[in-house]
Amino acid sequence: MVTRWRSSTINSVSPLVCGVNANNQILIRKTRKGQLLTNDIIRTALPVEKKVQVTDPMTTGIFLKIIAEAAEEERPEKIDKVTPYWRVVKPDGSINVKYPGGATRQAELLESEGHHIQPRIGKKAPTVTSFEEKLKKIG
Repeated sequence: MVTRWRSSTINSVSPLVCGVNANNQILIRKTRKGQLLTNDIIRTALPVEKKVQVTDPMTTGIFLKIIAEAAEEERPEKIDKVTPYWRVVKPDGSINVKYPGGATRQAELLESEGHHIQPRIGKKAPTVTSFEEKLKKIG
């Protein structure tokens, strides 16, 4: 699909056509205990693999939520093989409150892997302390 973005033409691909959800899930599963990903890291890795110029942040966020919900549904049968969605934080290191169980559940899972969580300040979500040092390198 060719899309106009501002004044230039950008090659992009429909998420349903290229299996972006499956690719996101594979990338998350390859993230080891103690490592973190951000939405932006995932969005940077996918265009390279699919030979496109850009991915949609909203669609990526929707797929990440779907992956998280599916992982929680599978948890009773696949205790050790659940996709570790909780290792994906927002680009500023904050926890995604839209994941199953909200910020509390993601914080528990991250703390069980040795991460330190800074409590929320006002309306801001809790954040992973020194998250930049723990980001997975792609490519």
